[in-house]
Amino acid sequence: MKKGLLFIFLTLILFSVYALDITSGSIMLSIDERSGIFKLYHIANDQKTKTSLLYEQDTRTSYVLIASGNRMLKLNDNFSAKIERTEKGAKITYTSDIAIVVLEITTIEPGGFLFTYTIFNTTKQETNIGCRILLDSYLGEKSSNHFSSSANSQIQTETIFSSSNLPLWIESSNEKKVGFRLFFSSTKMSQPDTVLLANWKRINDAVWLPEYQQNRNFTLAPYSINDSAISLFWNTQPVKPSESRTAAFIITTNQTSAVTSAEVQTQLTNTMQASIVEQQMSQENQTSQLQSTTIPVLTKEQLYQLIKADYQQALTILQMINTLINSNQPVTETDIAKVQALIDELLKRKGQY
Repeated sequence: MKKGLLFIFLTLILFSVYALDITSGSIMLSIDERSGIFKLYHIANDQKTKTSLLYEQDTRTSYVLIASGNRMLKLNDNFSAKIERTEKGAKITYTSDIAIVVLEITTIEPGGFLFTYTIFNTTKQETNIGCRILLDSYLGEKSSNHFSSSANSQIQTETIFSSSNLPLWIESSNEKKVGFRLFFSSTKMSQPDTVLLANWKRINDAVWLPEYQQNRNFTLAPYSINDSAISLFWNTQPVKPSESRTAAFIITTNQTSAVTSAEVQTQLTNTMQASIVEQQMSQENQTSQLQSTTIPVLTKEQLYQLIKADYQQALTILQMINTLINSNQPVTETDIAKVQALIDELLKRKGQY
């Protein structure tokens, strides 16, 4: 029995997905502490009923794409992630060989989250850096009233907004009026250059911004039927070594009635601007810290050898677990500590590739 419990314990350490849950009003954010992938939910008044605000059958359909020079990197595929709970919400640091992306998630009143992405250039040369955020919305697909905005009561076809005509908010909701709203910063430095509402596959398959066609529906036959999505674009711009650029937006649940008032809309905008200014003021300190942890560029051979060594260590850990389970000797706390130490060492090194 004791060995069976040991196996379960060690297996959970190696393979379990841990979630960091943060609630603000009637919206909940759930972050996978290993990958940095997050989900968003509307929480009903009974505190039990949850409605996913984004498509969750495959969480990979909503993602962040970082453009750096001539490379395109998905945040959750090409970066390692470190998650921390903060006083105001959460902080995720994504690390790769060419950039470090710091996502600050801040809770706001009466219920919502401010997402602020700060993208640092960790190369030794000036690099064009951009950001595309694709959100796989689905709530409005059943009724075909896919979206609405502060300027449009219904959006049923492909629509594009530029920074010059950006609405205060864009909403996605279902027939029960459960949904979310995106609010955009009025600060030019952090607001998106373009917001596109279009078929998900059309956006996903494009290298950057797909060709826009007015009044086109949300179907890309025969592959993707009535499948809408929201995509935010911060076009590439030159960023010097160790410097950064910022992308920000707010997401709330539309079930918070106060969100519709002009007073609260002003509060949201002011909160966003204040938070961004605060982060910009501390940017020099952040840059200094990141410089000390910048990862050297690895050759393909070096990367291969690093992954190979860690793979062998993972096999060693599994073999140790198997030996402990099959042994006639009692398992001691020292045995468990040895396995745990090897696992911790492996996890620390994962940020190197």
